[in-house]
Amino acid sequence: MGAEGQQAANASDYSIPEFQSLKRLLLVHGRWMNRRMSILTLYMFYKNVLLVLPQFFFGYYCSFSGQSTYYDSLYQLYNVCFTALPVFLFSVSDQHVSAPMSLQYPSLYASQSFGSIRWFWLWILDACISSLVILFIPLAVLGHGPSSIHGFDQGLWDVGLVMNGAVVVVANLRLALESKCWFWFIPVGFASSLGLWSASAYAFSSLLSFGGELYAVLGVVANLSILFMLVLVCVLCCFGAYGLQAYHTTFAPHPTDICHEIDVWGLDPTPPSSPVVIVSDGRVHPKQPHE
Repeated sequence: MGAEGQQAANASDYSIPEFQSLKRLLLVHGRWMNRRMSILTLYMFYKNVLLVLPQFFFGYYCSFSGQSTYYDSLYQLYNVCFTALPVFLFSVSDQHVSAPMSLQYPSLYASQSFGSIRWFWLWILDACISSLVILFIPLAVLGHGPSSIHGFDQGLWDVGLVMNGAVVVVANLRLALESKCWFWFIPVGFASSLGLWSASAYAFSSLLSFGGELYAVLGVVANLSILFMLVLVCVLCCFGAYGLQAYHTTFAPHPTDICHEIDVWGLDPTPPSSPVVIVSDGRVHPKQPHE
């Protein structure tokens, strides 16, 4: 390689010594990065819409008084602390289909689009519906009398803390539904984000000079009934995305779903000697002579 070639290699994103390496770069790493970057883009819109829309709907609920429902510090830490690590780990490590499977079936590279307009609006619709659930269920539970075992009434910051916690949990769970390759550090990343939010909420609630309006709020909302409500909110918010994935995987599987299932269950990926057909239930059956 001459001086000009060396400079071109240094300035490029990828550099390969010979053309035979292009196959793995394109079919394996190219497809992985296509899915990672597409979901990263969709998820960035999703998690920010999920954060902002509950406040917009709350403005409609309270006649647009201008009052915020989130504590400012928790609001500012959402993108930089509470949802940063999981999406970073996902974007550098997720593998929908293993490398041997991607090389064995090259058509998988061009068989599925992850960043289409249709998927964009589905993610936005999911965020809008989840925002309504995150706002109105806590308002319905906490806005009509005390739910604490000590008999304390819940105020604005109590509702806001529960809503903010639900947003953080739902945003991380939504990304977890898209994760197909769970290395050991993936659950650690999700647990770290949720643990960091819990530690921050505890710190703001425990220090009067630091927490301000949020002081002592955590003691009011930290009871079993509100924890059950938080679980209900998270289940309802993720039910649509999970149900759609389950439907497509079970009744209308894509070839990538079938290959992923072969990887997960450790099945033999070697093509059978006899022709096969894939029917609507997603299972592979031998092709009959009359077909």
